[in-house]
Amino acid sequence: MGSLKTGMAALLGLFLVLPAAARADQGGPTLPRFAECAGRLVAQMEHEWLLTDPASAETEATLDAVVAVLELMAPGGTVETRAWRASARAAHRRLLSSASFGGADWAGDAARRYILGCAALVVLPDREAVAGRS
Repeated sequence: MGSLKTGMAALLGLFLVLPAAARADQGGPTLPRFAECAGRLVAQMEHEWLLTDPASAETEATLDAVVAVLELMAPGGTVETRAWRASARAAHRRLLSSASFGGADWAGDAARRYILGCAALVVLPDREAVAGRS
């Protein structure tokens, strides 16, 4: 019976620790995260333009929102924020290139996950609702 209690306690501990670890791993809405997302979104938008993908309009709207928040956090940017953006942009370009031209499905999946994570940082207005007000 003692081993059952120990096992249950360990399982309960995992349920309490894992969500906190996942949140810590994802990072919060920090300056580096917004800077990296701005870089990734630029690379994503350029790739969509290259492929004439209509999703580029939504990517551009997300980029605009991320850059607006980034500008509030670090007006005018810093050397560090520009470096984070450039590094993330280059990394995302490599992922997209591997996915589109190298047949690496994992790279496409990773690129999508990064962009979804960046899009989750901001709330965009509903396009239909905005169009209805015009």
